[in-house]
Amino acid sequence: SGQSLRPMRQHGSMMASASAAAERAANQLAEAFEPSPRTAPSDREFDQERRGRDRESLRAAFEVPRTPAPSLATGGSPSPEASRSPSPPSSPPVRPPDDLMEMDFGGPRTGMQIPTATSMSLAAPAGMTVSSHSPGSVSPPAAPSPPAQPLDRDQLRREREEREAERVREATNRQQEQLQKETQLKADKVEENNKLAVEMDSWAKTADGQNYKDVKVLISTMHTVLWPDSGWKELPLSELLGGKAAVKKWYYKAILVVHPDKQSEANAEQQVRADRIFQALNHAFKVSDEK
Repeated sequence: SGQSLRPMRQHGSMMASASAAAERAANQLAEAFEPSPRTAPSDREFDQERRGRDRESLRAAFEVPRTPAPSLATGGSPSPEASRSPSPPSSPPVRPPDDLMEMDFGGPRTGMQIPTATSMSLAAPAGMTVSSHSPGSVSPPAAPSPPAQPLDRDQLRREREEREAERVREATNRQQEQLQKETQLKADKVEENNKLAVEMDSWAKTADGQNYKDVKVLISTMHTVLWPDSGWKELPLSELLGGKAAVKKWYYKAILVVHPDKQSEANAEQQVRADRIFQALNHAFKVSDEK
């Protein structure tokens, strides 16, 4: 541009002026020391050599050192030769485009124009929003959130009271059912006890019905009064004649079979048989242990 060439032109003009001034000063000094016609030929040659040396020394003293002309690519000033040559008319500076997509890089042009962000504008309809995920995509409007309903404290209190009342009714019903089952079980056990009284007394007591039989006899005959699938097997009397240790071992095994805690889910007849056997074994073992 014109502004960038101005410092180069000034530098060239300064160099040319300094060279011209040095040339004029050297010529003036040479004329001042020129010899007269009466000088001898040998002296004339001497004077010519001296004038030549003086001219060279004066020219070196007044000459401005020549610096290499900076190139236009590095942003420097042109050389004097370049400054003397007429420069072509400078064109106005080219302003770079706002978008790099519009810049011409000298490649082959095609008929397709690439839309830029500044040239493309999307106008969304009223009530619609433009999505930022993909250019040009329009998403439907967001559904408005329903307004918050005010809390009805009376309704909440009624619901809580209804839940509590329902829990109370369920607990009461369970308790009544349990009481009915227990009452019915007691009645069934009384009835079964009356039915099994003769059988159980003949197994547990002596002929007069006053005392219980010996514990070894009761254990060896217990299989005759047990319910089916009790898990107890017939035990010979000879297994119980080994002393107190053998009697105690089999007594505890028999007690585990007829213990009342294991008969809570059994029917009335099984519970009556287990209770009568458990009672007879305990009483007979205590009597034998005291003897």
